[in-house]
Amino acid sequence: MFKKPLVLFLLFFIAAGCKPDRLNISVDTFPCEFEVSRLDIDLAEVTGREALQTVHERYARQHEDFYNFYLGACLRIGLIEDTFTLDALQDFLSDPYIQRLHSEMKKEFPDVTSEIEAVKSAFSYLKHYFPEAPLPEHVILYNSLFTNSVVASENAIGVGLERYLGENSPSIQELPEEPFYPYIKKRMDRQFLVRDMLMSWIGSNMLPEIQEEKELADVMIQWGKHFYVLEACLPKMNQAVVLRYFPEEFDWAIKNEQEFWNYLVASNSLFKRDFKMALNLFSDGPFTSGLPIEEQAPPRLGQFLGWRIVKNYMNENKNVSLSDMLELDFKTILKAYN
Repeated sequence: MFKKPLVLFLLFFIAAGCKPDRLNISVDTFPCEFEVSRLDIDLAEVTGREALQTVHERYARQHEDFYNFYLGACLRIGLIEDTFTLDALQDFLSDPYIQRLHSEMKKEFPDVTSEIEAVKSAFSYLKHYFPEAPLPEHVILYNSLFTNSVVASENAIGVGLERYLGENSPSIQELPEEPFYPYIKKRMDRQFLVRDMLMSWIGSNMLPEIQEEKELADVMIQWGKHFYVLEACLPKMNQAVVLRYFPEEFDWAIKNEQEFWNYLVASNSLFKRDFKMALNLFSDGPFTSGLPIEEQAPPRLGQFLGWRIVKNYMNENKNVSLSDMLELDFKTILKAYN
């Protein structure tokens, strides 16, 4: 592990404790209502061809774009208008593994009321900070066949519930070890569901796409802005969950923040355009590779540091709004980092 003097370690936390988090606020509830559809249950409970066709036609009529995405990109069985799609869908639903998976999903998620209410609350915060922000009209829960966790369109959020059953789920344990490596299965955890829904929505409908071909410091700050907006919408959520970390990963990142920063400075990496290093620092995986340490660092350490840098700037500049922060040049934010 990176080393640091105990006195410096204590002073860091004492100083941090003197500045309360500006995101610890209450907001008036903004009315956020959206339709919730359980495509997973609607398909799992059909009995017979006629019932299946009724469900098929209803989703084709009410959610055409999303349903085409579901059939084509997730299940890979065709599109709505294809004559063979209904037969392929019936074969999919009759598969023994899919039937076990649907049974497990129904047992684990008989309803998602708590998650939906948490999402609505998060959108209240989003509207507080960004009054012009768009809101979803639909949330569609489904079995993506492990192709994606959450996707967002211009008016809807789609959630692959099977990816939140937990690593001990029999259906998840049955998945092949490649490409479903242990670290991927471990992160299929329900605690990340609300966080993923918000991250997908703001990333698709509010914030600019992250351009990872730029200088490493620029990419870090881009990620930091995304995570800071996410945290602002979920101020009561554990920060480790906001970062999509487990507690031990978050603790490691906090304790080694200074040393990770020192490494980037000493190696003159901050203003490099280094594809391999960017891949190491920002891509998901079992750990962050390429660091001169004796133990494994948590993954996406560059994203974590970007969040810490942006958070530091915003706590030091309470007159800067979140919308103004999004417009700031990365060097302005970086320059203020302690």
